[in-house]
Amino acid sequence: MSEINLSELYSNMQAEMLQTLRTGAAAFTHPGTKGDNTEVNWINWFAKYLPSRYAVDKAVIIDSTGRCSNQIDLVIYDAQYSYLVFHHQDSKLIWILCRCAVDLLTPILSASCPIGMFSIIPINKAAI
Repeated sequence: MSEINLSELYSNMQAEMLQTLRTGAAAFTHPGTKGDNTEVNWINWFAKYLPSRYAVDKAVIIDSTGRCSNQIDLVIYDAQYSYLVFHHQDSKLIWILCRCAVDLLTPILSASCPIGMFSIIPINKAAI
C-alpha cells in the first residue's frame, strides 16, 4: 500500500496559493486592482477546497430587521440550508444567521511581505 505525505501535500498547496498571490501582485500595480485580484484569489481558493455545502462570496450581510453591513470582502455561508435574500449580478445579500465566517481582508504590505498577506478581522453578529 502506498502512502501520501500529507505535510508535503499541504505545503505544495500553500506554495501554489502563494505563487498565485505573487503573480497577481506583480501584474497589477494599482492598489484597487491589486486588492480586487487578491480577494478573487482567496474566494476561488476557498470555493475550491471547502465542502460543496458551503459557498464563498463578497456580500452584504442583512438581519431580520433590514439592518445591513457594508460590503464584506469574504463571506463563507451555508449554501445548502439557506437562501440568499437577494442576488443581482455579482451582488448578494445574505442572512446574518446563514453565514459561517465573515472577514474583511486587510492587506499588510511591507518589504518583507511584498505580495500583500492579509490580516483577518472577524466580525461578530453585533457588528452590523
